[in-house]
Amino acid sequence: MKDPRTAGQRRHDGLLDALLLTLRAGQLPTCNGVTTTILLTMTADQAATGTGLAQTGHGALIPVGQALRMAGGGARVFPVIFDKARRVES
Repeated sequence: MKDPRTAGQRRHDGLLDALLLTLRAGQLPTCNGVTTTILLTMTADQAATGTGLAQTGHGALIPVGQALRMAGGGARVFPVIFDKARRVES
């Protein structure tokens, strides 16, 4: 019988199986308490409204709503505000 999954689904399932086997092997290094850091850039208005696109640290653009969900409720957020009106010209 032909596999009803798409090629993409089969690849996804294969990768998932490989990752689960790796986890179960118990040979991965520990992170020693270091948490994951995700750099997301968006404007204050975008963060307030949940609209537009945020930029990841790797330059990918993702919807602001998705970026905010990635941050989750337990995330430590460090806002950095650039005030163009106070910009110092060199």
